[in-house]
Amino acid sequence: MKKIKIFSVLTLLVISNTFAQTDCSDLELKNEKLNSELAQKKQLISLQVNDIKKLNSEIQYYKESLNLLNTKNQKESNNIIYRINSVKGKYDNGTIIVEGSIENKGFPTKFVAQSIDIFDPKGNKYKASKFQIGNSKLLFVGKLERNLPTKFIFEFKGISEEIPVLKALIFNHYEHTKMSSVTFNNLSVNWE
Repeated sequence: MKKIKIFSVLTLLVISNTFAQTDCSDLELKNEKLNSELAQKKQLISLQVNDIKKLNSEIQYYKESLNLLNTKNQKESNNIIYRINSVKGKYDNGTIIVEGSIENKGFPTKFVAQSIDIFDPKGNKYKASKFQIGNSKLLFVGKLERNLPTKFIFEFKGISEEIPVLKALIFNHYEHTKMSSVTFNNLSVNWE
């Protein structure tokens, strides 16, 4: 019985050594091939993640553009459309910032803002302390192109109390030599 056990153990060892794979080069090649495919897939994933980030930033840009063009606060005067996109108040420094756009629907024209004023519910008047129309920090646009929205930002400082609503925003300007005025009423202020 002891001889049979020894014989069977020896037989198992001989059989396992006989059928054991001695050359692993095929497996090593297969492993290298899989590693190179994995590296290619990782590179492809990295490129696709970058593309997704780029597309997300483009989507954000288009959403902002649509918000600029689809505002409810819109007036038209002499073939120029005025849009108010946001009215924000800042608690820390008593500032109100009005953002919007102007769009010329007529012929290209000069555009010169004379004054931009807001009125609170108590009748207090505030003049714009900073302004930007397009890329200009002046109240002047040399040529307001046709069908091209131009962004504007007006900043009003010295607001002593938190105004929930602007009773009026009055935008006085010249188109060539003609004086014009646009008034927006009851603009709500979002305080931050």
